[in-house]
Amino acid sequence: MATWQAEFRFVAPSAGLPLDYRTRFGAVLPAGRSWSAEIEQWGVLDGDCIEVSGEPSHRDIRCRFDLRRWRTELYEEFLGCLRGIGGDLETSDGQPVQLDLPAFEQALRASPAARFVANPAGFLADLREGRSSER
Repeated sequence: MATWQAEFRFVAPSAGLPLDYRTRFGAVLPAGRSWSAEIEQWGVLDGDCIEVSGEPSHRDIRCRFDLRRWRTELYEEFLGCLRGIGGDLETSDGQPVQLDLPAFEQALRASPAARFVANPAGFLADLREGRSSER
């Protein structure tokens, strides 16, 4: 994960992903090429990206967004896709995120990636000084 990416985890409903999940994710981001045959990918690894791995009965779904460019339309499409599937979204540290645009944009703005994009030098100085990037 790049420093400019905000990461989320999507927890599919207990019934699992629908059979057409590839088409649904493909409507949000174009199919990408994963570095591993075990991971399906939409988007690009260092930009906006959805990755699905694991067994059909237990999928790990990671979603990353490149905050160097704010993309409200993409966020709306992503959230609509997730609402259509069902399930829950959470930040990389496990905090729940409602599947609506204001809540999602708030989570993006609160991410370490947003702090890095706003002030890369300050973010890196904080890391060097041992100050948390999770403020």
